[in-house]
Amino acid sequence: MKQKKIIFSLIIIFIAQQNLYSQFSNMLPSVAFEDTMQHHLILPFELVSNMMIIKMEINGSKPLNFILDSGCRQTILTQIPTFDSIGFNKARKTTIKGLGEGSDLTVWHTYQNTYMINNIICKNQHLFVLEEDKFNLSEQMGIEINGIIGGVIFENFIIKIDYINSRIILYNPKTFKYKRRHRKHWITLPLTIFDSKPYITVPLTIQGDSTIMANLLIDSGASDALWLFPGTNDTIVYKEGGTELFLGQGLNGSIYGKQSVIDEICFGKYILQDVTVSYPDTVSVNQSITMDISGRNGSIGAEILRRFDVILDYSNKKILLKKNSNFGDKFYFNLSGIEIETPFIGLPIYRISQIRTNSPADLAGLKCGDQIISINNMDLVTYTLNDIVILMRSKENRKIKMKVKRDNTEITVKFRLKKME
Repeated sequence: MKQKKIIFSLIIIFIAQQNLYSQFSNMLPSVAFEDTMQHHLILPFELVSNMMIIKMEINGSKPLNFILDSGCRQTILTQIPTFDSIGFNKARKTTIKGLGEGSDLTVWHTYQNTYMINNIICKNQHLFVLEEDKFNLSEQMGIEINGIIGGVIFENFIIKIDYINSRIILYNPKTFKYKRRHRKHWITLPLTIFDSKPYITVPLTIQGDSTIMANLLIDSGASDALWLFPGTNDTIVYKEGGTELFLGQGLNGSIYGKQSVIDEICFGKYILQDVTVSYPDTVSVNQSITMDISGRNGSIGAEILRRFDVILDYSNKKILLKKNSNFGDKFYFNLSGIEIETPFIGLPIYRISQIRTNSPADLAGLKCGDQIISINNMDLVTYTLNDIVILMRSKENRKIKMKVKRDNTEITVKFRLKKME
């Protein structure tokens, strides 16, 4: 069975119908601090599988959990909260396109919505509502996830992301001034802003001396390090043979591809080596290649971004980077071969949802549907789902002892974490 990794490679692309917004509202969207004299705001986030989760209210609802995703222009509600209802003023059905092999997705396009993010108020906002949660984000991440937000935040503020302290600082672009420390301690690289999303061109060496200048989407909503699209450059190729893996779930269905390692990627003076990379097949990313910015070669995900303090400045079309204490971390794929989900959010109940053929866990005898009872003799009360994900990516040759329940029988297996061949 192919490896399943729904949320951890999440990339979404929306194609709005012509004049979609102007047809349904003569009220312009606005985003501002409630206090007009305020110049910045510190917004905490929870980091889960490299994803930044922030709190947001929609039309007076209770706080909802949203992924902050620089790779997503629109705001999308993937799951209606179980504890509350949300009222929408106006709505109509439409279709959106995204990554994956399936057909277009029918959703509700609602408008004249109001978002509250701490004391930031966003008025007359457009929101796309899924009739069915296509991603099962909550089960995959272990906490309730209600949606994804991107462009509304990034295009209206200068944003500093502090991964070490799990906080974002949002600055008013009209009053923010760069200081001497930004010139001295940070590197500055130019951005291209297209359809409210940021792109950067950086050199990367795929193998040996084959260095190319790659045009990459900066995607804080993808937890992997790097995606490269085969065929967009003569050096970026889809290798024959080997196992084709399930890389993720797009709006239009499954995304399959291959995984490997590139020699290095450079951000000015900062050089990252032995970087993990996913190569989605051309069928899965065809819409992205044809409808996105001209010449795009792939995406930079949060496994790279989390190694820096990041300032994203759309208004001046630049990104500032300063390495943090994560910079020296090694890059790893899932070294066990299993994907884990929780069927009951908030309870320490975890089961194996997918398993890669010939992976360490597969060869040890684990199967899909096995309920995990303990890991390395530790009861699962001591683990969150995120803790388990981190453990399975942690260190090659690490010993794993796992007790599972299968058909009311307890089974204990042992294996070592291993790099994918």
